[in-house]
Amino acid sequence: MSYTPPPEILKKYAAVLVKFAANRGKGLKKGMVVRVSVPEPAKPLFLELHNAILEAGGHVIANFIPQSVGKRSIAREYFERATPEQITWFPENYA
Repeated sequence: MSYTPPPEILKKYAAVLVKFAANRGKGLKKGMVVRVSVPEPAKPLFLELHNAILEAGGHVIANFIPQSVGKRSIAREYFERATPEQITWFPENYA
């Protein structure tokens, strides 16, 4: 059995992440680009986090990561198929 916090609590979590934790503790500044990778268990927080970033004037690059498709695990298949180069790759503009 899983627990999902009420929307008001999720909104407060998102506000803390965006206003205080982002940007090395300085908070998100207008115009900043934020890549949000959200695994399926955090799906309830995703919308509030997305909204908080937009309200702060940021730009969202969203990545929702489902746990599985049917009986197939997304993460397992990624690590079984990806090359070491693919696993360690990250775009230069966001390094």
